[in-house]
Amino acid sequence: MPTLSAYDGYELAYHLVWEGEPLICLPGGPMRASAYLGARGDLSRVRRLVLLDLRGTGGSAVPGVGPGR
Repeated sequence: MPTLSAYDGYELAYHLVWEGEPLICLPGGPMRASAYLGARGDLSRVRRLVLLDLRGTGGSAVPGVGPGR
């Protein structure tokens, strides 16, 4: 799973869906972004979705990652 580094060094996981202009999608709750795929409608037909797992959820909850851990 790909990750990106937050400004404080914490690694955040994300998932890519489809092709085209990127659109960053943030989950609306405490679950991994990929759990909200059903709510995206047909956006993936026209945009490349970047589904970000917020800190402490999904692939961003890996123990020992980030400063002070």
